[in-house]
Amino acid sequence: MPVTPNFNLPYPGLGDPPDGPGQIRALAEQTDAALYETRQALVPSGGRQSLPDLLTLSELPPNNTWGNWGSSLILPNPGVSCLVYAWGSGWFVNDAGGTVGRMRLSISLDGGETWSAGIEASDQAGMVPGGGGSSATRRGSFSPSHFEQGTPSSNVMIKGECLWSDGGLGGEPEFYGGSIVGLILPVAV
Repeated sequence: MPVTPNFNLPYPGLGDPPDGPGQIRALAEQTDAALYETRQALVPSGGRQSLPDLLTLSELPPNNTWGNWGSSLILPNPGVSCLVYAWGSGWFVNDAGGTVGRMRLSISLDGGETWSAGIEASDQAGMVPGGGGSSATRRGSFSPSHFEQGTPSSNVMIKGECLWSDGGLGGEPEFYGGSIVGLILPVAV
C-alpha cells in the first residue's frame, strides 16, 4: 500500500487487492501512532523547587562571588526542540553594613555540562553608612526570570544562584524564602 508523505498513513493503491477491514485497520493503527507521537511532543512539563535558607555567612558564597542557592531543579528531557522558561523569587535580610544582594537563574540543556546564565535581579539592604545606626531597609527581594531555546541532549536543569557584595561595609546578609519554577514548552522546528 502507498503512504501519505507527512505521516506515512497507508491507503489502498490502484493495484492493491480489495481488503476493506485490513486496509482500514492499517490506517487506524498508523493514525493512532502518529497522533500519540504528536501529542507526546506537544505536552508541556514543569516543576517547582524550594530553595534552602542560607542564614549564616558560612552558608553563603564568598563576598562578590556567584554561588548555587540550593540544588538544581531537574526536568526530564522532552526529546524535541523546546523553550525552557524559569522564574525565581527570594528574600534577603541584612542588619549590618549596607549590602547588595543578587539572584539569577541558569539553565542547562545538557544535564549540567554547560549553563546559560540569566540577568540578575538585585536589591539593597543594611545600615546607612554614617547614619547613626538607623537602618535604611532591612529586607530586599528578588524575582528573576530567564529562558533558553534548543533541543536538550539530556535532562533540563534550572538552578538559582545568589551573590552578595558589601563594598567593605561589613554586611551579614541572609537569603531565605527562595523558590524556582521551570516550564518546558515543546516548539515546532
